[in-house]
Amino acid sequence: FLDSRESRLFASDPATPVRVPDAPLAVPYRSDPDFIPRPELFRDMRELLGDDSARPVVLTGLGGVGKTQAALEFALAERSRFPAGIFWVD
Repeated sequence: FLDSRESRLFASDPATPVRVPDAPLAVPYRSDPDFIPRPELFRDMRELLGDDSARPVVLTGLGGVGKTQAALEFALAERSRFPAGIFWVD
């Protein structure tokens, strides 16, 4: 049987995004207050993750350019878009 939160998820209009305030966020790093925003990268990541597919998004580049921190900051900024939570895989 479904609990009340699961019932609300399945009863919702499929066109309306469901927000679960206590979605898990399992990431092994902390936010960096000196992080320099990358709006173009975040826009591209939103587009790639916006079609409800289960495919991964991979950031590539030379070591030290900020791939890990960009992924972390994106996860923190976009947490509400992922009601099932965000889990870091390394």
